[in-house]
Amino acid sequence: ETMRQIMTKAQTEIVGGVSKGGDLDIWKDVPGNVSPGGYVDYILPSWDRSQPLTITLSGIEQEDSVDLFVTPKSSRQRVLPRDSAHVFGDFSPAENGVKSITISPTNVEMEGAEAILVSVHGFSSENQRNSQ
Repeated sequence: ETMRQIMTKAQTEIVGGVSKGGDLDIWKDVPGNVSPGGYVDYILPSWDRSQPLTITLSGIEQEDSVDLFVTPKSSRQRVLPRDSAHVFGDFSPAENGVKSITISPTNVEMEGAEAILVSVHGFSSENQRNSQ
């Protein structure tokens, strides 16, 4: 059984068409936008640590338009997740407009986690992805 999905595509408060980011609540969906090449950062301060945590982006219109990065904030990890520095990441194309990361409560990276840092990265078309 997983926790309720967290819709993290963006934040309800939008500035200039781009989401502001901020705190997440596992009981509330968060709508919004991220600009190409930009990041929108969130923090999940509390969750049921005995259950798997699923962080989900939905409503993705172009399958390669966003990446999802997650890092448990702890004494070892303080930096916001980025494409070059994150603990969990999803670079894959969205499936049916959805991307998600599920983290087990027994994952060693979750030990000592004070919060969960979540970043949504808008993929820039100037940076071509390798096709395989």
